[in-house]
Amino acid sequence: MLTVFEKSGYWHRLAESLTSSSRIFSQRVFSSAPVRSHPLRTYTPSEVAASSEGAHVLLALSRAKAGGGEDWAELREGLVGFGQRAGLFKDIDVKSFGKGDADPFQIMVKVAGTSMNLADVGYGVSQVLPILYQVQKASDYKTFLLQQPEVHLHPRAQAELGSLFVSAVGRKKRQKPVFVIETHSDYLVDRVRIEVANGKISPDDVTIVFFDRQNQESTATNLYLNDRGEIQNPPDNFRDFFLEEHAKLLGF
Repeated sequence: MLTVFEKSGYWHRLAESLTSSSRIFSQRVFSSAPVRSHPLRTYTPSEVAASSEGAHVLLALSRAKAGGGEDWAELREGLVGFGQRAGLFKDIDVKSFGKGDADPFQIMVKVAGTSMNLADVGYGVSQVLPILYQVQKASDYKTFLLQQPEVHLHPRAQAELGSLFVSAVGRKKRQKPVFVIETHSDYLVDRVRIEVANGKISPDDVTIVFFDRQNQESTATNLYLNDRGEIQNPPDNFRDFFLEEHAKLLGF
């Protein structure tokens, strides 16, 4: 199930309210911060702590690489697949400065040509890696609370996140993971709608909550999709901003 909160400035209040629901949150929950960890040139395992900012995910990548085998191959394949579809990177690898899991390491990313340090590529790569890793490990969690997963990503990559979340829900026939996403990205929302139209996910598995603030009050509207991905009940002011901008371009 996907629940998308569009243009919401009330994430913390919503998260607290949702957390009180034992039905939804009776299983393990992954929650991401709105801004993930700052990329470092070299990581020292003893200095990496688990947090919603996701620095520990890079340590998990290092340990997976050290372990080798099918787990690392599958993990790398998933990360690289998204990177290529999103136009972010062509390959990713771990460069270790020793043979043990306590040794320093670097994350190497290939955008074009030779591989570069994570700190030297687009900031969006470091921001999306923690989310990519956790979603690929979806079997470890039943609920995902994601704040602005699109931060520092260009439109193509933002849209690809929508497909990623839909795919994670579609992989499970039973006990589907629940994604609760706060976003300002129309590219992400529109991609989810496209996936509904393509039959990748049922419209019954998608809820979009649109927030609109007028003066000192905010209203929340549940938007429902049909099987063509069309929004059935948009409020009168839904996407007014975009319509007004297009009108200006056309000279109206």
